[in-house]
Amino acid sequence: MWMGLVALLTGAAMVLPAGPAMAETSNIYDNFTGCPTRSPAMNDPANVGVVCASSLVRGGLLRIANFQAPISSPLHIQFAMVFKEEELTVVPDSTSLESAPFLVPNPFFTPPTPAPPAANQNGVQPPQVAAGQGTEKPKKRKGHHKKKKAKKGKKHHKRHHKKRHHKTRQTEQPVPVPPPSAPPPPAAEPDPFIKATVEPIGDVDKINLAVVFGGGGPLFRTAMRIHLEGFGLGSSCYIGTAVEPIYLEPLIVSPPTSGGLSKDPNGFPVEVLSIGGMTLEDATFAVPGVSGCGVVDPETGAGSLDQQVNALIGLPAVPGGAKVIFSNSLFEMVATENDGTPPDGGEQLQEAFEAAK
Repeated sequence: MWMGLVALLTGAAMVLPAGPAMAETSNIYDNFTGCPTRSPAMNDPANVGVVCASSLVRGGLLRIANFQAPISSPLHIQFAMVFKEEELTVVPDSTSLESAPFLVPNPFFTPPTPAPPAANQNGVQPPQVAAGQGTEKPKKRKGHHKKKKAKKGKKHHKRHHKKRHHKTRQTEQPVPVPPPSAPPPPAAEPDPFIKATVEPIGDVDKINLAVVFGGGGPLFRTAMRIHLEGFGLGSSCYIGTAVEPIYLEPLIVSPPTSGGLSKDPNGFPVEVLSIGGMTLEDATFAVPGVSGCGVVDPETGAGSLDQQVNALIGLPAVPGGAKVIFSNSLFEMVATENDGTPPDGGEQLQEAFEAAK
């Protein structure tokens, strides 16, 4: 079956000439920025063909026990595969996952206390004036004698001109620059949100490409953990670990609404299969508790806030206590066959990518 897929992706392109004089730009390779074209595994002469896959999620929902957030920014998974003797294998370390972090209010955040007003040169705090005070004009006392008007004349004009000139010179003085020893401006306030970032662990496995063409079962399995960053949590606060990750095995619950096979615009024997509009879902995975949150015990690895974070989110969560929905998903594969004539494999994909830029 895998040989048939390579033939489906590349058979028509094999009759086209490679490397035209004038390259034509195209966006058909835009979602394959993580394709490891220079990897030795992608350029092994024993390969029958090479494939890079892209799963771009453009909406959906992530719910883990008490935590729930929409997928409002694209989530992008990429990985690479090679065909050898009718066997499909994932290229080691080729899996990548890009996504914007989820933001949730941080219950451990304490707003900083406002600093008291600065003292003047004599060390005296300026008086606190209540709102509305000090704005009324003082009332004139009865019987208060009016000031005598200054006599008009040259003497008064000269004194008035001198006073105005002195005032003008004062306003023209340069603004004083603080000395080098002056204290730095106050640091920015801590962020009152927790940033939750999804990170992959290892490579995608259990790939079932027959699902794309109407078969049953999950499309693939991916292991991940969630990095929690925020005020008080430290730098090693995670949901899931390399030993106990979160496993997602999404099923296609809504069929594709679009699809097509695109040939390389510049004549390389490379093609892209695109299937879009799918909705994938997994509501069967378990979620372990957090670790490393707060001050970490060097002997046990436990964090001082692990229990509080677990209680806040509702972890650990048994299978069925969490759910992920990947809506408006676009699944793409770019492939080429190896015919033993350079460029071949990953090198040929790289040349096609460069020519289309």
